[in-house]
Amino acid sequence: MQYNQVLEIIPKLARNISRYIVLVGNNMNPAYCREQICNQSHTEKEIAFGFQGSGGYKENDRVISMHFNRLIMTLGGLTEHLTTEFKRNIIMAFEKTVYKLIWEQHMEGWLLSHVAHILPTAYICYSLDCNLKRARKEKISMAVEAVAEAHKMLKKLGYPIRPDGEEEAYVEKRKKKQRMLYLMVKTPAGKFVISNHCANAICEMTALDREFEKLKRKSGMSMPAWDKLRKEAVIAIDEI
Repeated sequence: MQYNQVLEIIPKLARNISRYIVLVGNNMNPAYCREQICNQSHTEKEIAFGFQGSGGYKENDRVISMHFNRLIMTLGGLTEHLTTEFKRNIIMAFEKTVYKLIWEQHMEGWLLSHVAHILPTAYICYSLDCNLKRARKEKISMAVEAVAEAHKMLKKLGYPIRPDGEEEAYVEKRKKKQRMLYLMVKTPAGKFVISNHCANAICEMTALDREFEKLKRKSGMSMPAWDKLRKEAVIAIDEI
């Protein structure tokens, strides 16, 4: 579900009789979601978080999806390993499917790192009326710089950058990241994975942006590349 939709169904999840709940998708406040579900529930709950590695859009009565030969699901606890029983239940649920499960101990850090990765490209997308083929190399370079700024901000607040190697890649292999992102936005993959989602999920992206801005203000850090991209996107969205 989209992040804003998850926030809307927290009371219903709390009333659900299930002991095990997995929230899948973008989430800027996983700690809050877990706390609210557990506090509002009259039964014991264990909460996991996941993210599916795919992209796509809904067309009438079907979903058009882009993914690898095997769907990838990253799963784990907020800041800890899942209990053995919880993990066993998840593994059983995905038996005989095309899913590859990747286990992550610190999904809070993973989810915040992921939002730090997607928002700069989303900002560019909105500033170009969701036509990423118009993106110039300077904007792509600025997006990569913005992600590096966001990593520093999250670390200052005590969040780990996940997965392993992600932070280093945006510093030591920045040129490679720029080439990869430029190639993606110029091909149908960019339209499929980024543009379509941004066009159909303005409410979600706005909610993610709002929460990320709260963290940025809390950190007190200067993020010039991030701020420039965001300002251009906000102006474009206001004109919609």
